[in-house]
Amino acid sequence: MRNIQQNQSGTYWCGIDGPKSHIKNEFNLKVTAGIAGLYVQDQMLAGFEAGSVTVSCRYHLPKKTDISWCKLAGKCVSKPGGLLDEASVEIRNSNGVLTVSMSRLKKENTGWYWCSVRDPQMPVHITVSKREETTTTSTTTPETTCSQWRSTGSVKSTESFTSAQTPR
Repeated sequence: MRNIQQNQSGTYWCGIDGPKSHIKNEFNLKVTAGIAGLYVQDQMLAGFEAGSVTVSCRYHLPKKTDISWCKLAGKCVSKPGGLLDEASVEIRNSNGVLTVSMSRLKKENTGWYWCSVRDPQMPVHITVSKREETTTTSTTTPETTCSQWRSTGSVKSTESFTSAQTPR
């Protein structure tokens, strides 16, 4: 949603209509003038399996109670943290910044989450990908043969050496 106005405050819902399941979740949107009570810098985050992601939820609210990190249509974790779908969640709260770190990620952790400070909720999408194994192949260059002229008195001789040898 862009250029949203205060008169668009209200209850909204988002959902997934699949062949075997229907997921629907409602949320309340409150549009206010001025600085947002709760916001995040980046709503779309990416991480790798067995890795971690960190979300910084910034808030301008008088009370900093009822802090939680939730998965859409799932469970919530409160400060200081715990497990959420087998991922480890650590929540830190300091000077208007709620920092949520999720580690030991699995592909199943991909989805929508939200940080919540009191009543406002800020959605964040996390995509967990499989870490691609990269193999480095080393190519060897063919041996280079060089000739060096060396003068010893009146007799000239040639000497060959490879790039792995040191010329005399």
